[in-house]
Amino acid sequence: WSIWCKSHIVECFVQCRTSEIFSLIAEYPDSHPAVTELSHCLERSSKMYPYFAQALQDSLTQRLLHPGANTGQILEVYINTIKVLRHIDPSDRLIVKVAEPVRTYLRGRTDTIRCIITNLTDQEAELYQE
Repeated sequence: WSIWCKSHIVECFVQCRTSEIFSLIAEYPDSHPAVTELSHCLERSSKMYPYFAQALQDSLTQRLLHPGANTGQILEVYINTIKVLRHIDPSDRLIVKVAEPVRTYLRGRTDTIRCIITNLTDQEAELYQE
């Protein structure tokens, strides 16, 4: 009974944090403690990985991949997504599944290369600091 209860609590926590994942990514690294908690819970309940991956992919598609989104913001969230997913899954399996729609969308935008170059050369930009 206690094992079932703990498992159910972990699954509920993963569902709760998954509903907040876009915000956690957008606010990263400030959200690092919450991402760490989520990572530990996903380790304890590996059956939640597919749910998490699909929910994140849906969230990115809905909130980020539309003509009204600024390419610079998309790149920023994409970079944070990679950081968060590497923290959660160092094997990069999640990145391959979740980030593909973002990569495909960015390839189709006409200003993607310009934004990447600007971020690489602007000393205040995150890509420059990386």
